Amino acid sequence: MKKLLFAPLVFLLFVELGYCQSVDMVALREKVRHNKNYIVYTNTIDETVKASLNKEFSLNEVGAKVDKSKVGKLQTLQEFKDFYRTAGVKGGNRLAALQYKISYSLKALIRDIPELKKIPKAQFNELLKPPRRVVKTR
Repeated sequence: MKKLLFAPLVFLLFVELGYCQSVDMVALREKVRHNKNYIVYTNTIDETVKASLNKEFSLNEVGAKVDKSKVGKLQTLQEFKDFYRTAGVKGGNRLAALQYKISYSLKALIRDIPELKKIPKAQFNELLKPPRRVVKTR
């Protein structure tokens, strides 16, 4: 009987302490989409793809020559440049600048919107995907 009396209290504490917090993904998605750092992030990714297509650097070469586990630990632009220079990647300075800009804007986005730390990685990655663009063909 006593357990039944305490059940509502335990439930309220559970919810109040945030164990059952749910994040409104639609509102969070809109908040992310309108953040200046997200705009910089998506524009830089587009710029990276265009630079790769224009053969300013080769992503295949990067994949073959670079230890990907070390890239995530790089903090400064100079570290990115040194990393690609020692790996011998053609166009490494350009790639380093773009990757640094992506990394910095992503960290700034998380700093601006702390709710992003509370969601699972899969949902976080889904939020970062740019909205689908409609391409008109003739």
